Amino acid sequence: MEKEGPARNAQHAADRAELVRPPMPGWHSEKTGRHLRLTLRTQKTRYRVGERFWYQLELQNVGSEPVWFFESDSFFKSGQRDMARWKVIVDGREVGRRSLPMLGPSIVEPFSQPGFDRLNEEQQRSYLEQVTRDDNARYRRVQSLEVNLEPGETLRTRPGRFIDSVEKGEPPAQSDRFRELGPYRFETAGKHTIHVSFLELGRPALSERDVESMNRRGRSRSDTLRISAEAEKLRIPPLDSNTIEIEVIE
Repeated sequence: MEKEGPARNAQHAADRAELVRPPMPGWHSEKTGRHLRLTLRTQKTRYRVGERFWYQLELQNVGSEPVWFFESDSFFKSGQRDMARWKVIVDGREVGRRSLPMLGPSIVEPFSQPGFDRLNEEQQRSYLEQVTRDDNARYRRVQSLEVNLEPGETLRTRPGRFIDSVEKGEPPAQSDRFRELGPYRFETAGKHTIHVSFLELGRPALSERDVESMNRRGRSRSDTLRISAEAEKLRIPPLDSNTIEIEVIE
């Protein structure tokens, strides 16, 4: 069975090597403490009606302290946007909100692990539970992103095409930097503005009632307030990218 610790560490290292860029030579922090900057770039500033937006998003630590960043279904890796945290705004309206489609129908192959049929019922149950845990752990590593951004480091989106573009036989990507915003396509000609917003909802601040409830369960008031304060320090404040102006033609 797979060892989750080493495999997870290897995935973290691979994600960092692919998606994180070091600070430029001579870089200095812009602010003291934990601060991030969100930058939106586009491959071009003129599109046609029916085209998708090609973009790159960068999240840079511009402060003086490391910032831990985590996504369970990573927007930076797959382009699938967290329902609560990421919004793409075109002319003041959120666009493109829909889950990515499957590449094709799921195929379930018969389980044929050698020797499985010789195990007793309890051994089979235990083995299948472990297989499920391994599969879930593997999925989390592939889909999730966990990175500690040091001062000056920049996290960049992975390039690529939206799935249905690939299904139609279009090239996998138009560049090694940008990717398509799916499933949205430009609908009207004219000049448009685009920006991206990030909102880390997290847990709301503990009320006095919450503190008293935790106290009744055996946790001291000081411990509860300390843990809550530490969690609040890790929350990322709301972020808005720069605004890009583009022209859409017929």
